[in-house]
Amino acid sequence: MTDRERQQPNLTPSKKADKAARGDRLAAEMRKNLMKRKQQQRQKSDIAIEANGESGGSDDQG
Repeated sequence: MTDRERQQPNLTPSKKADKAARGDRLAAEMRKNLMKRKQQQRQKSDIAIEANGESGGSDDQG
């Protein structure tokens, strides 16, 4: 038995299921938040690049 197991109270099966479901929901929300923050950072970088006049495309106007 590990130290962690000794510290946790005995949970009923329904409480264990609730705890596992909560952990799954939290993990999904954290992944969603991370993807959102990455997308915001990409947009911020794109705006900064456009503000500097450095477009990544090949616009030949001449």
